[in-house]
Amino acid sequence: MIKLLFLFLIFIFLGCQNNQTSNQNNDSFLIHNTESNDTDNDGLADKYEDALGLSVGVKDADSAVSDPLLQYQWHLINQEIAPHVNNNILVQNEDINIAPVWKDTIGEKNITVSIVDTGIDSKHQDLDIDTDKSYRYSDDTNDPSPTNIQLYNNNEGSAHGTACAGLVAAKGWNSIGTRGVAPNINIAGLNVFSNPTDASFADALQRMDIDVSSNSWGGGGAHWLFDDITSLEAIENGVINGRDKKGIVYIFASGNDGANANFQSILASGYVIPVSAVDGAGKIADYSDFGANILVSAPGGDADTDTRPALITTDLSGLTNGMDTYKKHWEVSANESGDFTHAMNGTSAACPIVAGIAGLMLSVNANLTYRDIQYILATTARKNDSEDNSWFQNGADYSVSDKYGFGVVDAAKAVEKSRNFSSLVNEKFFNKEYAVNIAVDTPKTVILDMDVEESFSVLQAQILIDSDHDNPGKLQIILESPMGTKSTLAYGDTLLYDKYEPWTLMTFQMLNEDSNGKWRLHITDLGSGNHGNLLKYSLTIKGY
Repeated sequence: MIKLLFLFLIFIFLGCQNNQTSNQNNDSFLIHNTESNDTDNDGLADKYEDALGLSVGVKDADSAVSDPLLQYQWHLINQEIAPHVNNNILVQNEDINIAPVWKDTIGEKNITVSIVDTGIDSKHQDLDIDTDKSYRYSDDTNDPSPTNIQLYNNNEGSAHGTACAGLVAAKGWNSIGTRGVAPNINIAGLNVFSNPTDASFADALQRMDIDVSSNSWGGGGAHWLFDDITSLEAIENGVINGRDKKGIVYIFASGNDGANANFQSILASGYVIPVSAVDGAGKIADYSDFGANILVSAPGGDADTDTRPALITTDLSGLTNGMDTYKKHWEVSANESGDFTHAMNGTSAACPIVAGIAGLMLSVNANLTYRDIQYILATTARKNDSEDNSWFQNGADYSVSDKYGFGVVDAAKAVEKSRNFSSLVNEKFFNKEYAVNIAVDTPKTVILDMDVEESFSVLQAQILIDSDHDNPGKLQIILESPMGTKSTLAYGDTLLYDKYEPWTLMTFQMLNEDSNGKWRLHITDLGSGNHGNLLKYSLTIKGY
């Protein structure tokens, strides 16, 4: 089965920081705070300066010319500057709070982030690709660049992987173009879309020389259930056996349908980190998928890249290939060669940003498990768009939202918490299946109680539903925890062409609650004239 790339989904590319005043000096727009391993206080840890050709102990790393397009990369350091837009909605410091991290680490080469995508331009001047770990599936080579066929069939879309790679690890402090979240991290390009088969994706997702897997692709949409069994099996192998059994960290774009992310089996598996997208004002992007299974959000930019800010990143080299051809080349100094774009957006863009942060977290503590990364990102995320009515408090006092998960990623807090984090090694697990035959008809609400005697801290919960209901998109499905947190798994407002026969829905929203007590499943038919039965269901709780 060919996977569907979220490239604008017919072309929205699936591709913030504390609300405090930025602590700047006269010659730098980088610094948000001054505590670091950066003795000359120029925004870059001392240990990297010599390798980058900078003067150790001399305040030179914060010069704007060190990465001339950095001033426009609002997702990194939001100074309300964006090129080529008529309606600038940027809000200062609505970013990922990355500047303090670079004063300590810019990533380590022993940590590899893979870009599972359309390939990466291996000759790009602002990217350093590990060709030993890269692969192009169409011709079994280690050059991950898009093929001529890819360029012919979809020139702009073939730049997607290169744009994702730049968001993770475009080289920094080299007086060229842009900067990635983790400029010193190791990057591998896995060009699955040169030969987009199940076998290609399965191989790319379970390569054991990868630490973090960035995935800005998926399938399904608003009206279908997308069950990618082959990829899911590969991911399960990766979290069980990858990184010496600490688990490969899988980051996934939530999707650009403005729909329930629980309609994708990979995103409901609990093995991955689904990421939604926000704009430059820290508000949900109109296209972004949402749901109880969203862990965190990250900048993805606006769908309208002509008048509102998208993200600045690497593009296919030159003026004849890539996203810059579609935008007819944007007239900004430092992009005369056309090697960069300002048109990258979508949850595709949010995903590699989180992947870069995960790489930084592993750079300071390689012992973190995939579950640790999930936990740390959730518990350090920043509550954005605080007036939005989607926010609520769970039973453990965490703010959580169907739109934003636990909020916008905070790189500085996540990296700092990672450094001395005691791993969640004692994994706890509860599962029980219930066989029933209960009618679920309009306007009936079915409430089912499930008693859990075990007591542990919850990380995630899943409900498997098996039903022959003739209009399943009208079923509202809510899981209620013993502490009273109600997590909406399905909204009952969808035209759904598939049935739950069966289907798994999941939530992160009970994070750190106690598992012990009475869980409740609420199922309501919000339509009219519908008929069907709930045949069986099961509750799975994972924790520590």
